[in-house]
Amino acid sequence: MFCPQCGQRNPDQARFCAQCGSPLPTGAAQAPRVGGGAPASPSYGDAFAPPPPPSFDSVPASPPPPAGQAPAYGPPPPAQPSYPPPAYGSPPAPASAAWGPPPPATGPAPYAVDYGAAGYGAAPAMEYKGVMPRFFATLLDGILTSIALGLVSGLLGGGLDPEALASGELAYALSGTPALLVIALGWGYPIVFEGLFGGTIGKLILGMRVVNAEGENIGLGRALVRNLLRIIDMLPLLYILGAILVSSSDTKQRLGDRVAGTYVVAR
Repeated sequence: MFCPQCGQRNPDQARFCAQCGSPLPTGAAQAPRVGGGAPASPSYGDAFAPPPPPSFDSVPASPPPPAGQAPAYGPPPPAQPSYPPPAYGSPPAPASAAWGPPPPATGPAPYAVDYGAAGYGAAPAMEYKGVMPRFFATLLDGILTSIALGLVSGLLGGGLDPEALASGELAYALSGTPALLVIALGWGYPIVFEGLFGGTIGKLILGMRVVNAEGENIGLGRALVRNLLRIIDMLPLLYILGAILVSSSDTKQRLGDRVAGTYVVAR
């Protein structure tokens, strides 16, 4: 067998040339030299055909990969999931839309923004209480406060003032420290109850509470400002100014509520 590259004669069972190391054709016998001349040249197709892969221990090697494709090592990659085409007539999905269920819709904000008639801050979207419910709550608180102050005054050694009763007023004959204590209890009652519990006893019984713009308890600071300004809301008498301000406000706020940023709403 002659080598098609250098023309060296090799044994018929040889697979590689002993001189140049080129692989020898195994499929068909090579044409011998005629009269000692050069070996017959291969045909045009055989000259440009790739050499056969070498074999080791009669086991042929893996064929080379096609041109332009890198050899693959390891297991093949997983197949990509296929998605059904959209139904006929349905609009195409946007490019940024992801497959799967749509995200849950976000609900409305817990509180709506309401600036009222005069624009005094944001208020929770709740039911505001007007003049009449607050009047009955104040009347109930006045009755409960009078009973409590009468008991405290009796424990401190005081009693009803006869001269005040003769003039149609309810007053207690106290002076000095006991009188100051009774006054502090009378003014501190609405501040403590509204700041810590959301309302006085009268408001809580009648289904009302005092809240801030977020619908939460107002705290002692706001309760103090709200109740100190009752002195102005009472002018000229019987809460006339406070009633006018509450009636003219969409959020039913008197002057103390507007300054302190508080609202009287349903529980």
